[in-house]
Amino acid sequence: MRGPWHQFAVAAGVAAIGVVMLALTPTIEGGAGYAGVSPRFFPVLIGIGLVVIGLGLVVDVWRHGFIGVDEAAEAAMPMDWASFGWISASLIVAGLVIEKGGFVIACTALYVLCARGFNSRRYGLNIVVGLVLSAAIFVAFNYGLGMTLPAGILPIPK
Repeated sequence: MRGPWHQFAVAAGVAAIGVVMLALTPTIEGGAGYAGVSPRFFPVLIGIGLVVIGLGLVVDVWRHGFIGVDEAAEAAMPMDWASFGWISASLIVAGLVIEKGGFVIACTALYVLCARGFNSRRYGLNIVVGLVLSAAIFVAFNYGLGMTLPAGILPIPK
């Protein structure tokens, strides 16, 4: 193997996530809807895509490592653990809140915490943008596509 081990780990990780996604997709309940497409359709497509991309990256690393990666420059840049923590927290909070709090609240929290991870300190604007985006997506899915996203504690008519 010519590429560094951490490049191989990233490539194998992408493929592994795809395999796990494909393995768990059959556990998604629900039959074919109006268009004849079940809720498993897109997870299968994404899982296949991740496996193909991951295997392509593994081959790339095996041949010559990731092209364009300057190892010396990469080693000189320290890891920003604070940003990593904020973005990780956004995913954890959204996962914990979505069922009880609902889609709009969970996605707003996800947006605000991710924005903080990217060093945005405009909290009011982040909350407004997060609310507008998540509410628009909620309305589009619930009323436009007929898919039910969790409303949670918000009094949203059906």
